[in-house]
Amino acid sequence: MHEVYTGSFEISNNGLVTPVSDEQVCPPARVCVDQAEFICAAGNGFARYQELVDLGVGMASCLPDCWPRASAVCRLAARYLEQQQALPAALAQPVYIRDNVADKPSAK
Repeated sequence: MHEVYTGSFEISNNGLVTPVSDEQVCPPARVCVDQAEFICAAGNGFARYQELVDLGVGMASCLPDCWPRASAVCRLAARYLEQQQALPAALAQPVYIRDNVADKPSAK
């Protein structure tokens, strides 16, 4: 779809990652950052799209080969549970950034 996921997060004093901007899916040319010299970027879009390659050059760090791992999510969850009350399973809901992931071709 030639779009990338983008969002800004920071590591708080308690070690948890918290969002500092809205998450979105957009064309690579619409990704913008403030104070790039303080940002660590990650994701294969920084190797795939020239607009992001150029953007990544001015950042503190750019990791185009960084992929999410379940072990990282587990570590974040464990740290969260040490410092916060657990969320009841019935309230845990996925967040869908893109409303339309794929459409089935219509029958003709």
